Amino acid sequence: MNNKSPQATTHKEVIDKVLSRLAEAEQPLPSSLEFYRRILLAQNKIKLPDLCDISTELEMKAAQHLIQHKPVITFSDLKINWENIQQLLNELADLT
Repeated sequence: MNNKSPQATTHKEVIDKVLSRLAEAEQPLPSSLEFYRRILLAQNKIKLPDLCDISTELEMKAAQHLIQHKPVITFSDLKINWENIQQLLNELADLT
């Protein structure tokens, strides 16, 4: 059974479908479509976190946090891959 989150799978499928359609289109693409195609390619390189794992972990902590009168989720609970974000932002900056 696949434990991947439905959101991550759907995101990848949508991007792949859009990129496939753009590849089938007449070449060269208009500049606006080429710009968005490059944005999608940059986004597609980023590995999304598995939301099922994150939500399971947060559910386990939620009761304890509530008992301690702490927020259910804090910024430190978020698993952010800063290298991926920096890479994406650099690629988007290069495109603009």
